[in-house]
Amino acid sequence: MIGTIYTVLFTLDGKDPSKNKYVDMFFIWFLFLKKFGDVSNTNICLYIDTTTMEYLKTIDRFNNILSNCQVFPFPSPSSLMEGMKRRYIVAQNFQNTNPGQLYMYMDLDVLVYKPLSILLNTSNTDKLFYIHTEENLFGLAGNILSDNYVGTRISFTDKEKESFQHMGGISSGLFAWHHMNSEFSEFFKNILDTIQNDYQKYYTVDQPYFNEAVLRYIPNELVCVMDSHLIGFNQIYKDIETIPYVLINYAGEPGDDSLHFSKLLEAYSLVFQD
Repeated sequence: MIGTIYTVLFTLDGKDPSKNKYVDMFFIWFLFLKKFGDVSNTNICLYIDTTTMEYLKTIDRFNNILSNCQVFPFPSPSSLMEGMKRRYIVAQNFQNTNPGQLYMYMDLDVLVYKPLSILLNTSNTDKLFYIHTEENLFGLAGNILSDNYVGTRISFTDKEKESFQHMGGISSGLFAWHHMNSEFSEFFKNILDTIQNDYQKYYTVDQPYFNEAVLRYIPNELVCVMDSHLIGFNQIYKDIETIPYVLINYAGEPGDDSLHFSKLLEAYSLVFQD
């Protein structure tokens, strides 16, 4: 059973949260998760900057949602990277305070259409880390060796490069983990330290650092790759019964809230409105 699912919502410092479409995306994300995810016994956590949190309190439709999840405020970030780092700060805090349960992180543009237990085979108690590799994005983002993923952050031999040719890059917007013993307790801290000490600007912001850490620090035999056939990409369905996916990733330009929101709004309109 998934113990905790969390996401991160923020407005950049100095920006108006009322114009931030990620706020509306959170509303849609939460409705799909609660209706289809079978998460009645799962702790749902929202990590949100203080300015956006104050804005949410003024909107009636969020009252019920905020009372059905745990909310943790943090200072408004000054950049996209500072906001995205929060997913790893939170994960490291979970490891420091309550390791051992199954945690799952999801970006706000990932909607749940079926029970998450279908995707996460929790009987795999020998596995440490669950990742989503994006083979369905080969045509857009390339394989794991592209700059959207690990790029040049790790030097591979020609033989290793050949072995990675057909592997999709690892999404930093969807991952889960459990049983982080002392050997792996610094995993998320390593990501944060690497960003701090070797910051480079990437189109996918934090994702190359995440790919690097998974390949460097998690032994292959302890990684469970989520079934990519159960994760869709930008598909729109009206009839829930015909959906072959547990999740659908409505991805787009990193930080482009309007583009992401337009996709989620269409999905929401078809499923929740007649």
